[in-house]
Amino acid sequence: MIDDARQRMRQSTLNQCAANIALVAVMACTASALAVPLDQIPSPRPAGWTVDLTGRISPNTVKALDNLGNEVKKQTGAELAVVVIGSTDGADPHQFATDLFNRWHIGEANKNNGVLVFAALDDRKAEIILGDGLDDEARVQASREIMQGIVVAKFKAGDPGGAMFHGARACAEKILGAKLEPLQAEAAGTLDPKPANATPANVQPAQPIAPPAARQPAFAPPPQRPHSDIFGWLFGGLGVTGMTTFGARKYLRYHGRRCPGCRGDMTRLGEAADDEHLTQGERTEEQLGSVDYDVWACGTCRETLKFRYGALFTRFSRCPQCQAKTKSKTKHTIRVATYAQGGLVEVEESCRNCSHRHSRTHSTPVLTDTTAASTSIWSSSGSSGASGSFDSGFSGGHSSGGGASGGW
Repeated sequence: MIDDARQRMRQSTLNQCAANIALVAVMACTASALAVPLDQIPSPRPAGWTVDLTGRISPNTVKALDNLGNEVKKQTGAELAVVVIGSTDGADPHQFATDLFNRWHIGEANKNNGVLVFAALDDRKAEIILGDGLDDEARVQASREIMQGIVVAKFKAGDPGGAMFHGARACAEKILGAKLEPLQAEAAGTLDPKPANATPANVQPAQPIAPPAARQPAFAPPPQRPHSDIFGWLFGGLGVTGMTTFGARKYLRYHGRRCPGCRGDMTRLGEAADDEHLTQGERTEEQLGSVDYDVWACGTCRETLKFRYGALFTRFSRCPQCQAKTKSKTKHTIRVATYAQGGLVEVEESCRNCSHRHSRTHSTPVLTDTTAASTSIWSSSGSSGASGSFDSGFSGGHSSGGGASGGW
């Protein structure tokens, strides 16, 4: 019997190692190609309730999600899984997530009480898939509210980790009925401390003793000006300065001019007429809006003057080849930065006036967890006591695709 137990334990370990190796292989593939076919997602699932094939969810958040899955399983028997991939490779995200749910059999077989919170980050799509035992009108409506009010909102705010964690936590409470302790950050906000000057109900407050009358100064100091008045004057002054500068610039540009040769009056040419006096690069600058030119002509001696006015805000810069302000940059992400490795971005420069082309690449830093200082902020006190071990698969649940979809 001891030998049989050892053999079963050895086989379980081998199965777990195989699942983890498969996960590493998928992550290696997704480093160069973010699309993930369904059959490349490990089955049975690797250890834990959370699978992130992108590396863009922080380790703290993944750990908190695993703790959350443990707590849900412990309290309710239901199963809550979270999966994050790059892309479904053109497949319908809702069908992809439903197929994954049934491939893993999330939830108990006789209750079908599983929930899958799924996101394809590069497709900008998210799904909440409910097991058939949870697919009633109230829970479907709850999943839609969670999707739009939490998941999509946090993705739009640029917080993918928060979208997955808070979305999964809301599913645990509102759909699966788990009773979770408040997050530490939330708990701190729910305290109702007494005011510092609060008096116990059974103690009568002492009557204040009136201070002796103070001699009034012969000349009272001027009242202090409120901060709001100071800021009002400050911003008002800036506004006046800006208007004055704009007015001066406009006057200097459009005031009448005299010919430097014959001292006769000069006339500002219209846009069509002044093009004859501009180079090809200058005409391109005007077309792009990076620079505007004024040409003034003397009606007596035909002398012309050309004035250059650069735009205050423009995405174009000076080209090193033709010197026109017609160069632009575009960025293309070659490798997305994750919590495990830095990213790689290609920057392409091109000029709209000449043949100048140049490309270069630069690295971006490894992602850092700015959403939480530690896992204690992300994990509830109820989750902290959950077991740290996970089984190697789900219990046999099924879904017909009920739930909610979202995009950002």
